[in-house]
Amino acid sequence: MSKNRITLVAIVLLLLTGFIVFSFTRNDADEKLEGNENKTEIKKEEEKEEETLTAVEDEVVSEEPVESSVKNTNNDVGEVINQIVETVKSVASGEEDSSYLKALTAVISAENTIDDTSYDAAKELVAKVKDSTKKQSLNERLAEVKNAIDVTALVKNLEEKVSSIATAEDINTSKEYRDSNSIQAKITAVTLKSVKDDLNKRLKAVNKILNDVNAPVLNVEDGKFYNSLTITATDDNEFELILSKDGSEGLTISNNSSVTEEGAYTLKAIDKAFNEVTVAFTIDKTAPVIIGTANNQNYNRDVTYEVTTQDTTQKDFAIEEENMGEVIVNGTSYDSESAPTKFTSDGNYEIKAKDKAGNESETLTFTIDKIPTATFESVYQEDGENSGYLVTMTTSEPISAINNHPTEWHKVNDTTYTRLFVGNKNTLNRVRSLIITDLTGNQSGQLNYELWPFEWPW
Repeated sequence: MSKNRITLVAIVLLLLTGFIVFSFTRNDADEKLEGNENKTEIKKEEEKEEETLTAVEDEVVSEEPVESSVKNTNNDVGEVINQIVETVKSVASGEEDSSYLKALTAVISAENTIDDTSYDAAKELVAKVKDSTKKQSLNERLAEVKNAIDVTALVKNLEEKVSSIATAEDINTSKEYRDSNSIQAKITAVTLKSVKDDLNKRLKAVNKILNDVNAPVLNVEDGKFYNSLTITATDDNEFELILSKDGSEGLTISNNSSVTEEGAYTLKAIDKAFNEVTVAFTIDKTAPVIIGTANNQNYNRDVTYEVTTQDTTQKDFAIEEENMGEVIVNGTSYDSESAPTKFTSDGNYEIKAKDKAGNESETLTFTIDKIPTATFESVYQEDGENSGYLVTMTTSEPISAINNHPTEWHKVNDTTYTRLFVGNKNTLNRVRSLIITDLTGNQSGQLNYELWPFEWPW
């Protein structure tokens, strides 16, 4: 082989070595962006290509045919190596003009670097190729490179616009730039697969911001009261949370921040696309207070109460609370507007209050007892001189007094009393009456009862 050809081959091999190193360096960078998942496979491919390169060098220097080592290389890289090796063989044998080999190597480099410098260098070398058919083929490949360079520049400009967005108007400006330049359609038209994949990925990341029309979602309800709160927000893009208390200047807080101090708050969430939402809420940790003297009391009248913000009341009792939520009467909940404010029926009552934040008061208990009642049963007993009617009175509740002959009534238990009316069935006055008084001072009114059974004297 002549000295000039050996020198040319050495140059080509040097370019080939640089191309292979560049190819795998680029692949390695792409894999790192995906999480370094294929790091081991890349290393294996590098070792395989080094073996291939050694084979190519040996075959070129000895002017022997290059066989299986290139065929076994990895897809695109193997194809590129085959193109260069076949051209090297032609140059080494004198069958090919060296200008084509230089131009081919430059075009392949431009297809992998996608930059103006490589493109211009390749374009200059392609212009020197004498074979018109091969020159046309290389120019067509360079046209694809140029298109990829131009589309990459569009995507880069769009990325820069989005990264510097400062207002909602900047979002609209970036959208207009993207749409007016038909960037998605131009990426679709790119024929270099690795470049197209990369550009699609970059445009998707940009569109995630530009196409976002939804404000962050908060776990806080506008106008609601809380005892305490952990603020959480979700959004497809990055967002900022700004919290202010009692009208003070807002401060940026992190997601999942806890708010426990009492006060009125305003929370604003704004994402990277300038979608925003604002809510107001209140932290209330103070439970309602029941004031008055009603607790554990017995009443023989109606009982009334009120909801107030003062610590005094003219009613039997009051619930002191600014943010009243509900009143619970004997286990039944009423909102603050529909809750009864007057209790009129006899019975035992349990009252407690709950504010809008869920804080509960202590339980108030009282009893209303207005009218005692009684039932009577009489039986005539034959007992000689002690014969007469035995009357049993059962009261509806414990009593404190019987107004008619109280000493003659015998107390059996709190609600049962007996009295013996001695005499003949025919001579005793059989219709009787009395009044009873319960423990709270309520009187029953006149209660009538009869001595029964009765026998007529004829």
